[in-house]
Amino acid sequence: MKCSNQNHLEILIETLKANLNTIEINSTAIWSNTGWTIEGGAWDNFEIYYLIEGSVQIKYENGIKTVYSEEVFFMDNAIFNQCEDGKFTIFGFNFGIVQNKALSIALYKTLQNCYSNLSQEKYKVGKNLIINYLTEITKEYIMKQEQFDLNIKMFVLQVLVKALRSINFENKGNVRYKSLKYTDTVSKIILFLSENLHCSISLDEIGKTHNLSKRYLDQIFKDVTGYPIIQYLQLLKVERAKKLLVSSTLSILEIALDLNFGSSQYLSYIFKKETGFSPGEYRKMNRMK
Repeated sequence: MKCSNQNHLEILIETLKANLNTIEINSTAIWSNTGWTIEGGAWDNFEIYYLIEGSVQIKYENGIKTVYSEEVFFMDNAIFNQCEDGKFTIFGFNFGIVQNKALSIALYKTLQNCYSNLSQEKYKVGKNLIINYLTEITKEYIMKQEQFDLNIKMFVLQVLVKALRSINFENKGNVRYKSLKYTDTVSKIILFLSENLHCSISLDEIGKTHNLSKRYLDQIFKDVTGYPIIQYLQLLKVERAKKLLVSSTLSILEIALDLNFGSSQYLSYIFKKETGFSPGEYRKMNRMK
């Protein structure tokens, strides 16, 4: 049975994760307007591309593919591919397999199989989600500080994870797709919540900060995280309470007041709802370990 596009990308991610020491970084680059021609069989490496601006047409032996701005796409350089000069800006990450490794042949075949399915696919990922990763990859490759190669690989994996998640937003009629552009806003809200667990937080105030109505803001937040803002805030408070229960001598009432629950009873209610244990039970179990 043929796997879905999502499964092929998942296989690629898991393969790279499991073989970080066997993957060899050849180059990273950002370039504009200049095309390329790769003759079939001339190279035995792989490319991951991100089209920052413009569009490109890529010719294969068996057809033509058009790629547009903000799309991730994949290229096996053992297979003929060609792109004409044009108006575009592309980021490229090139990697191969370290030679003289017992698993290198099997790994190469696995990657080729992934790429044979992924080469015709494209994954749209907004620049606000990915451009920082590309900048860091380029900086790491140029500066070559300690463990730079591992750091680059980790950034590339993050890019692929973003591409994988983008599959869930392919249907433009889906509300979650429309909320994707607000991911940075949601990240800022999460940071704000994390830094103000002891405060009384108003949805109206957060909405005004981001020029959104509190109802729409709450919907966006839920679309991106899976939780309304207040429930997410409670989860953050429960996580902080866990740490305080284990690492401090504060009473349950003191923790409740510190986290703006208002009473130990309300903290206990929320804590048990989220963890299955009362704060006292949680403290006792973790202090016995």
